[in-house]
Amino acid sequence: MRTKAALAEAKAGGVKLGGTRPEAEVRHAAVKAKSEANAERIRTILSNSRAAGMTYKAIADELNKLGVATATGSGKWYDTTVRRYALKLLT
Repeated sequence: MRTKAALAEAKAGGVKLGGTRPEAEVRHAAVKAKSEANAERIRTILSNSRAAGMTYKAIADELNKLGVATATGSGKWYDTTVRRYALKLLT
């Protein structure tokens, strides 16, 4: 019961409860921008490889062999990751 009373009091005092916050929206925009930049880094490789008929697995192996960093910096590409980038960039 104390929690409900405290939330009611905060709400009455003008505190926004729930929903998005401006600082969260800024963070989400930064994450999206980073994601798009990382996708653009491999656009040419991905496009040329798919045009040559390479599978997602073969492209992932090639990216790993070339040492192309992943978005998280793990350095390990997987066929599923390459497929997701292809769907994002090439459709």
